[in-house]
Amino acid sequence: MKFFYSYKMLNPNYCTIKKIVAFILVMFNFLLCAQAQNNNGKVAGKLYDAATNETLIGVVVSVEGLKTSTSTDPSGNYVLSLPAGTYTLNFRYIGYQTKRLSGVEVKKAQTTFQNIILKSASQQLQSVVVTSSVKKESQSAVYSAQKRSSAVSDGISQEAIRKTPDNNAAQVLTRVTGINIQDNKFVVVRGLGDQYNQTMVNGVQMTSTETDRNAFSFDLIPAAVIDNIVVNKTATPDMPGNFAGGVVQINTKDFPDNNFISVNIQGGFSDQTIGRDFYSDKRTPLEFLSFGGTSRNLPKDFPLSTSRVPETALNTQERYRYLRMLPNNLVPINNGPSQPNQQVQIGFGRTINLKNNTKFGIVAALNQRKTELIEEEISGSGPTFFEINTTKPSAIFHPLV
Repeated sequence: MKFFYSYKMLNPNYCTIKKIVAFILVMFNFLLCAQAQNNNGKVAGKLYDAATNETLIGVVVSVEGLKTSTSTDPSGNYVLSLPAGTYTLNFRYIGYQTKRLSGVEVKKAQTTFQNIILKSASQQLQSVVVTSSVKKESQSAVYSAQKRSSAVSDGISQEAIRKTPDNNAAQVLTRVTGINIQDNKFVVVRGLGDQYNQTMVNGVQMTSTETDRNAFSFDLIPAAVIDNIVVNKTATPDMPGNFAGGVVQINTKDFPDNNFISVNIQGGFSDQTIGRDFYSDKRTPLEFLSFGGTSRNLPKDFPLSTSRVPETALNTQERYRYLRMLPNNLVPINNGPSQPNQQVQIGFGRTINLKNNTKFGIVAALNQRKTELIEEEISGSGPTFFEINTTKPSAIFHPLV
């Protein structure tokens, strides 16, 4: 290394000699490549469609036994550079029959032209059936239905309901734009009361649940059986025409994809009620299930509106005699401190597979709610206390065939 370094420093022509040697090596390689190219020949041509006579773009041209291949350009031309010899060419294109051309002779420094015509493949494919179902319970499905609808509507899906603590349809509707709830069960659409609205369950118009007003109590429908709720605020030909506020459409769950059992337990209290003495009439053991027993029944011979002689046809003495038959159970009884509000909801879903691809589906829900509320009213004769014990069970059984 020291000798080489010294020679380099002492010989000023060292760099010139190095350049000359590099130039000679490059020229030698060039001559070798040129000699190799002179020994090669070319195969060129154009590919056409047999039916339309149009040029084909992107046809793969490969040489059998070699790793040499090319593809046709936008004009349908191809060029292969090969050593002199005889070869077999393969032409492949999607949707066309593969063509094998043997005995292609390549001569030294010459071009062999081979124009090829490819025929389309006439293979019959089997039909493919794609089966899909729209998940109406997803929020995206509700938005998609709103986009397609010609009416102004809003809605909520089961996907959104699962993220809330709501237990019935009345609570769910409070989350829909433009909807208010009165008395925790009656709907108000855009400020119009319940008598101006209509309710439909699975496309069937529902009658009023109240005897003295045209209203539907939405707290009767548990949230566990709801698939989606859509509120239409403008009329379309497929809707009833006797509404001015809106039509609340409740769609219950279809056949459940998976069998399920759900349990939801809630509790609550009012700081104005909890712990205070609760007065009411005499309770029975099944009072929490809304079974009041026989303590509130009318006497056996008490006249009713359906009796042979209605109470309106009785004279004063007869009315007084019948009134004395009524038990004096109006004195309030102290039932102890007011208890917290309680609510339990149980949902059940199951799909049963029968013969001939027939299915039987069950979606059921049981809702039990117990609340205690103390209200005070002041009259001219002094304070009067009313104790209200509201226990409301509800159940929905929804068979699907």
